[in-house]
Amino acid sequence: MKGKSAMKFTAIRKTAAILGIFLSMLYFAGCGSSAQEDGEKSAAKDSNVKIRLASQPTYFQVYVAEKLGYFKDEGLDVEISTFNYGPPIIEGMTSDNLDVGFMGDMPVYSGIANGLDIKIIASASASSDNQGIAVRDAAHIHQLSDLKGKKIAVPFGSNAQPFLYLLLAKGGLTEKDVEIVNLGPSDGVSSLVSGDIDADVIWEPNLSQAAETGNGVSVLQRGTGIKLFVSPILARNQFIKDNPEATAKLLKALQKAAEWSKANPDKAIEITHEATEATVPGLKILLDVGDLNLTLTQDKIDALDKGAKDSYKYGLLKKNVDIAKYIDTSILQKAGIQ
Repeated sequence: MKGKSAMKFTAIRKTAAILGIFLSMLYFAGCGSSAQEDGEKSAAKDSNVKIRLASQPTYFQVYVAEKLGYFKDEGLDVEISTFNYGPPIIEGMTSDNLDVGFMGDMPVYSGIANGLDIKIIASASASSDNQGIAVRDAAHIHQLSDLKGKKIAVPFGSNAQPFLYLLLAKGGLTEKDVEIVNLGPSDGVSSLVSGDIDADVIWEPNLSQAAETGNGVSVLQRGTGIKLFVSPILARNQFIKDNPEATAKLLKALQKAAEWSKANPDKAIEITHEATEATVPGLKILLDVGDLNLTLTQDKIDALDKGAKDSYKYGLLKKNVDIAKYIDTSILQKAGIQ
């Protein structure tokens, strides 16, 4: 009896073991199928997303990529909005109406200081000559120290604002020595030409537009030796998390447009001028002096860090921003750019 019971028990154990293996195979097959389905759903969501991109008239990559079909080549649906300067773009990202933005450094610092959950994912441009101060010839401003007592316009919240403080310091002055007024890029140029202000701190192509022959305006100083201006490409952090593949494809298309623009400058200027009505002379300067490469090299990261510290130093930020925490090069790496 005992022998028969043992044999029966052994058979039961073998049957149970086989059944267990069979059920395990079904379970893991189901898990694999579920994981595959989840991956497919995620990929489908990523590929079907509309990217709401905000640019300014100075960023060739955006308009060239759109015109030449580089976004479509990557399977992207990109909706482009153009703004004159950065603060309205930050407002759009704060309200979740925009996903990706091109702008100067100062609006980015302000957004971060105010709690906006964003990441700098690439560089749109880098140059020391794309910004400067234009002066009215009749104001007799021949050097930076001559700005004392003058009325100077600058777009508040833009990266031209901290640049103004750097210019004043180079001339041995502070903001107490001048009258500073808040004017947007276009209004600043028209006010300078009409004589309502003495100087205007502005970027290209507005800088060249102000100093056109017959306007009675000259460029007093550009940023050479004072500041490297790096314009970040930033994205909402949640957008990056939800759409990593689409974000990488976007950077691939933009890098391709950057390289094409440098190789075909006249055509790139024509495309950007037609898309934005930015002046041709200013666009030419931007393309000549600007680094359109999307890579975030150490010199660009250092310049962004210094810009944040300068902005806090001159009281333009309510708190110090550790910009390194908001720089994410992983998307550039995913795109094979960096």
